[in-house]
Amino acid sequence: MTTVATRSAVVCALALALVGCTQPPAAQQTTPPTSAVVEERAQQKAALDAYVEAERATIPAIKESSPGVYSDISVQAVYPSTIDYHYVYVQQVDPTAANDYFESSMETLQALCDTKVFPAMASVGVTDPQKATYTFDNADGSELWSHTFESS
Repeated sequence: MTTVATRSAVVCALALALVGCTQPPAAQQTTPPTSAVVEERAQQKAALDAYVEAERATIPAIKESSPGVYSDISVQAVYPSTIDYHYVYVQQVDPTAANDYFESSMETLQALCDTKVFPAMASVGVTDPQKATYTFDNADGSELWSHTFESS
């Protein structure tokens, strides 16, 4: 028993002696972004804001072409280069059926992004990495489905 106690005491003493003996990590030097980087970020933000405004202008037409389907549609910018489309249904829909439908539509939505959304974003100056998030909520506000598509 004395040998075990002695070994334990030695291990504890070594552990205590070693605490604080390691070198702290070197402080990372951060260099402020160059004026070119700051300008590029500002241009990206302005380009995404312009694209979001253009997409928001289409909301009345979407609601008109699908009366009684959506109680709310919103489009938001998520910087630096993501557009967020958010749809809320007027009436409750079955969550499982909705999820199955959207999951089966992923290829179609990716194709829509690749052929329409991302080229339109690029045309106003939004560069890689372009992303588009689609979120659909039930009438009670619960999320039915959401996915972020990336430029492929």
